[in-house]
Order: sequence, then structure tokens, then C-alpha cells
Amino acid sequence: MGYLHVYTGEGKGKTSAAYGAAFRVFGLGHQVFIAQFLKHKPSGEVLAWGKTCSRPLALLGAQRKVSAPFTESDIAIIVTGRYAPRAWLEEADLVTEFRCVKHYATTGVPPRRGIEF
Repeated sequence: MGYLHVYTGEGKGKTSAAYGAAFRVFGLGHQVFIAQFLKHKPSGEVLAWGKTCSRPLALLGAQRKVSAPFTESDIAIIVTGRYAPRAWLEEADLVTEFRCVKHYATTGVPPRRGIEF
């Protein structure tokens, strides 16, 4: 049986949380498949995955359908994004909403390499 996790909202950390879960399960010897829809360029998480794991990473442009060779019956699919569609929220087994409580960017601090991008 599989589970759908949705990490959504305007706060920071959605992709990092998903990669953290992927690293954890990979470290325990389970299969991991990551597909990332690229907006601009690969994130630090993508670069770290490529340096530490031998599993392939699918980097997708405008493509919207993803297929992966899952062989385990107990899988988790984690999707992230600021504005998750209502259908995902209703279908998901776990929904976490990230919200910003306080951020130094509001005081004029520019984005920092390795933190914001």
C-alpha cells in the first residue's frame, strides 16, 4: 500500500524536507526515485543527491507525467509546491503546510547561496 504526502504552502523548506525523507529511506536500503520539475536550474538538493547517491534523478522540464520502476509495495510519494491543487490535498494521506512566520528577507537581506538557492 502506498501513501501520498503533500508538502505545500509559502514557507521555505518543502523541497529540503522531501529530500531529507529520500536520503533517510535510501540510507535504510530502500528504493528512491526523485523527479523534479525544473523552473530555472538544479537546486542544491539536486546537486547533493548527485554527489552522494548512485540512483538516477529525473530532471523534468514542462513534462507533467512521471513513471518510475517501483518494485516495493509500500511506497510513499512526496509532492511539493507552493500551491498544491485541491485535488491533491483531498487525495493525500498526509498534508503539511509550510508557512513563513519570520524571514530576514523582509529586512532587505539578499538571498544567500546555499540557503535560499
